[in-house]
Amino acid sequence: MKKLLILGLSLALAVMLGSCGDKKEPLPETYTEGEDSLPALGMAGDEEEEQQQSLTVTSETDEESGETKYVYTGLSAGGAEAKSYVDQLVQNYGCSVIDDTGTVQAEPDFSAEEGTVLVGKDTESESGIFQVQLQWNQDSCTVSTAILEGLKVAEPEEEGLTTEEAVQAIENSSTQVLGLPGTSMSEYLVYARDGYVMVDDQACFVMDIYDQKHAIQETCLLTLDGKKLYRLDRATQQVTELH
Repeated sequence: MKKLLILGLSLALAVMLGSCGDKKEPLPETYTEGEDSLPALGMAGDEEEEQQQSLTVTSETDEESGETKYVYTGLSAGGAEAKSYVDQLVQNYGCSVIDDTGTVQAEPDFSAEEGTVLVGKDTESESGIFQVQLQWNQDSCTVSTAILEGLKVAEPEEEGLTTEEAVQAIENSSTQVLGLPGTSMSEYLVYARDGYVMVDDQACFVMDIYDQKHAIQETCLLTLDGKKLYRLDRATQQVTELH
């Protein structure tokens, strides 16, 4: 009788230990860095409870850096899961797809079998960027977070005009705007000087406008982005903004 009792207890203990071994690590609800946090993957949108239960996560912490990575497995499509999460962060939590300098980027191709994307927003203290990195493959997604100190999320700088484009911009202007006689800029020749000059801390092209007899009529300054146009008074070296 005692042997049967001991055997029964041993079997019960084995079942209990087996159940504990099968227990999944709970899904994180948020990722937190200092005072900043964002909802975790699977928690940012209206995911069904059944969908959340299908996710399995394993956390890995680097002893030297202290960085924690969350590896999600059991996904039907890692790229689709990454896209859904990124879309939620961008649309509802003020994030942008960025590069490692904080410059806003276009979304990657989430239909690819594997890939990486960075998403971020300025920290509450405005001292850096709260960055979320996602790496996906066919059936898993790895998430890690970091604070990029001293950076801010920024739109990419617009590419400046070429010299040829700057000349064309003046040629396409009206004579009235440039203060020239006549009705058409086809009556004039536009030449760009070498180098740039600074006006209100912006670099500008310098372009001289000549009539058909090659007599100089006006000198104009155009910012490299083409947004501001000035007239230079050659006698006083003063500039007047035209637009």
